[in-house]
Amino acid sequence: MLVFASLFNCLAARSDSASAWVDLFANRWLWGAIALSAALQVAVVHVGFLNVAFGTAPLSLMQWAVCAGMASVVLVYSEPRKGIARVWRARR
Repeated sequence: MLVFASLFNCLAARSDSASAWVDLFANRWLWGAIALSAALQVAVVHVGFLNVAFGTAPLSLMQWAVCAGMASVVLVYSEPRKGIARVWRARR
């Protein structure tokens, strides 16, 4: 879950004020890094010899969904915070 929280944080941290959804696919290198990180995380969890090396066990689809949902809290928190900050700055 921590890896996925970090990946969601990459999206949230692209800007201190702009929404994560603005120009979402503008940085291809970032998306490549996210895809590679996610693939490596899945490999660590599902590939036999990596299970042994890292002390992991395969997860069900529901467990992956729970991990992704919990990790997405980073975006759920940061987007309203950014929106409030934009409104606050606009009123100054």
